[in-house]
Amino acid sequence: MSRVMRSAEAAEYPYPDGLPTAEAVEHPYSDGQPAAEAVEYPYSDGQPMAESEAQLRTMVYLLGVLYGRYRERADVYVGGDMFLYYERGNPAAVVAPDVFVVVGAPKREEAPRLSYKLWEEPKGP
Repeated sequence: MSRVMRSAEAAEYPYPDGLPTAEAVEHPYSDGQPAAEAVEYPYSDGQPMAESEAQLRTMVYLLGVLYGRYRERADVYVGGDMFLYYERGNPAAVVAPDVFVVVGAPKREEAPRLSYKLWEEPKGP
């Protein structure tokens, strides 16, 4: 999201210093199976975040409302415009919902997600 945030917004934004590199992200909910052979799960397709300004405003509004609503809940993850992989070993099995909520998944603010892989998480949206 490339926009200038007011200082009050920046304090609520979950990743004020930007996203970490892929190497820095741990996957605490791995299913314990060996990693699939060199399967790459991209976290960006280089496409714009929204199809129109109206869609962008709606996404930003909904994410802000949901972040605020679940700010105190460590077990609720709010995501958006993020690749969600639903089949291990198949990077084509992916969707990118504008906004999603997972009750029962931690926020992981210390190691933000670059994508959401169902087999590495305790629950799905």
